[in-house]
Amino acid sequence: MYVTPYSFTLGSASSGAVQIAHLRCERDILGVVDHPLVVKYKGSCQDAECVYLFLEYVAGGWVDTNHTRSQPLGSGSGTP
Repeated sequence: MYVTPYSFTLGSASSGAVQIAHLRCERDILGVVDHPLVVKYKGSCQDAECVYLFLEYVAGGWVDTNHTRSQPLGSGSGTP
């Protein structure tokens, strides 16, 4: 299992509310999506400083990190 901590910098009340709304939306979507290329949502909790999402652990790192380390698509990497 992988734990993703989300810490909010509440500069203003509206900014914090938007961040929380986005996190709730992400949590709700992950809770219903059932696809082999999307990690499984296992639950969440929070304390005074952070909200924690519990996700299925997938070895290999972040997709965007791996993508930036590889060749761009269409640059002779074998993908059109």
